Amino acid sequence: MMTIPLEIWALFAVTGILTICTFLSIVRFGDSQRRVLTIVDKRHENTLVKLFVVEIGLLFAAAAWVVVHNFERSFGVINETINQISELQLNRDEWRVLSYAMVNEPSGITPINLPGYEDARSPFGLVVDDEESRFFLIQWVGEPGYGLVLRAIDFVEIDDSGEYPVEQLLRVDDLEGIAVDDKNVYAVTSHRELGKEGKRVRHLLRFSIDRSRLDEPDYRVEVETRDLTKIKDVDLGSTMASAGLEVNDRIWKDDFGRNGLRKDGEPNDPYWEWQQYAVEIEGITVRNDKIIIGLKYPLKAETGEAILLAYDWDKNQFEGFYKVNLGTLGISGLFFDEDSERLIVAASPTAKVRTGYEVQKSDEIRLLGNSKLFLFDWPLASDDDPANRILGNSAARARSKIEGVALSGADIWLAHDGPEPAIVKEPIVKIFPSYLK
Repeated sequence: MMTIPLEIWALFAVTGILTICTFLSIVRFGDSQRRVLTIVDKRHENTLVKLFVVEIGLLFAAAAWVVVHNFERSFGVINETINQISELQLNRDEWRVLSYAMVNEPSGITPINLPGYEDARSPFGLVVDDEESRFFLIQWVGEPGYGLVLRAIDFVEIDDSGEYPVEQLLRVDDLEGIAVDDKNVYAVTSHRELGKEGKRVRHLLRFSIDRSRLDEPDYRVEVETRDLTKIKDVDLGSTMASAGLEVNDRIWKDDFGRNGLRKDGEPNDPYWEWQQYAVEIEGITVRNDKIIIGLKYPLKAETGEAILLAYDWDKNQFEGFYKVNLGTLGISGLFFDEDSERLIVAASPTAKVRTGYEVQKSDEIRLLGNSKLFLFDWPLASDDDPANRILGNSAARARSKIEGVALSGADIWLAHDGPEPAIVKEPIVKIFPSYLK
């Protein structure tokens, strides 16, 4: 937000008061019945009008200063952006194409190290959007910092069933999280639907990024993909059941606003609200060689705890679960900090915003702006001891919910989704004051 000096505020105030006084001196009301404005004292008319014009000129001068100052400030940000783009060695033609890439509904974020760009003035990150079938490369601009989208990158699969391998664009829906380890990048969709019609929302993706090709406008990444509901031995459904969550094929298929309800229409558990789907994955992070997946919904009915699932890519199976007490909120973002052995969890209400103007308005008031951030020491306590949990200072925005969280150096990165989406970073100590101690 722009800062206006005290002198300019004083000029606005004094000149404004003088202008009003002069105007009232020039005109006055007629009789109380007609309320007609009439000129007073013709001998002083010219003098008062001239004074009025001068005062209006001063007001315009102050306003012009604000406009010019704002332009200079904006130009400074633009200039800084151009300098950062030059560090990426992107030429003008490529940037003209890349500038059309926008993140409208950010749902996950993670930092990434790009070999060859270690000296860049600000770090790079990857972002997914739950309405896009691709991911985005960002770089931070300004302080505390906003994510500048440098480019969007599509996913491709290699079809080698024929005589010659064919590269095919992979279409996925509802990307909800992204994470990296030393070698690979992982992204996950919600897995919220079963059956053929839900194929696009059932993907765990693994891929790597070729830094040498980042400046190619048509660069795409080749991905490996898994459907977590199609694992033969220990799949998503059976692991959720072992965690005490009531999920079966019938409920999963019969979703659209009816799942989680008993026959009499009452919720199966006290934490159910309006929820269109039976299952929602929204968080992903990596610890050592295990992928940690977070469920936004369902919660454990008896306690309202949220569930984390551990997945081994090489073995292609789930290897247990963890429970976290988020105060009946669901997991909307995850990040594991290897340096401190801590888990940062973004949590949001599990309900969905319904359609229809009136209910949508009331639901947004109730659901948006209520996200929270939690910090857990690893390993998690077996009984989820509340002493193991630290509630962070509020980072929520009134018109959004936190959908992604990450840590880079001394900064926390947040992806806000909702009517006012944003990708921002700020000092971690603002959220968790004792984090760096």
